[in-house]
Amino acid sequence: ISLCLFFFFQMENRFFVKRDMMRRKIQNKRGFTLVELMIAVGIVILLVALSIKGLMRSRMIANETAAIETLQTLHSVFSSYRFANPAYPTDLNDLVLDDPPYIDAALASGTRQGYEFSVASFDSADSDTFTLRAIPSNPGITGSREFYVMVSGEIYDQDGIILGGGEVVGTCEGGNPCQGIGCVPTPPDD
Repeated sequence: ISLCLFFFFQMENRFFVKRDMMRRKIQNKRGFTLVELMIAVGIVILLVALSIKGLMRSRMIANETAAIETLQTLHSVFSSYRFANPAYPTDLNDLVLDDPPYIDAALASGTRQGYEFSVASFDSADSDTFTLRAIPSNPGITGSREFYVMVSGEIYDQDGIILGGGEVVGTCEGGNPCQGIGCVPTPPDD
């Protein structure tokens, strides 16, 4: 009997010791301090700010690429229109009047993916020239560069640089480098 009582008290003692240890662990366990929470929140805010900046830059690049592709499409459409008509269209809305239309009504409104498209001619008396412009709707947000294409099909940025060619193609009034509309193209030196 004494041996049984001894084992019983040993087991009971172990049980109570374990129970007390678990209570102490639970009671001693603390939450995060205010400083730790502020550091964690600061890191999250920093990561979000960096990712938003990268996202906005990539969206701007995507808008500029879409504007260039739209100018290429519009140049092709203008060539097709000219083939079937005596002159180039004077407005994007002229391209939706035919049946079937050359472009959809959304593009004819002049806006697509953060850029506004318009038709401008250097010489209104000459029906064999045109200039298509793409200007950012919100400069610095939807795009940072203007683009234009003329009858030749080469796409220029606002500094008169042929995209992919890297050369200045003309001068504006006063001999300044070409800044877009009103630019007089300079033929390449051969």
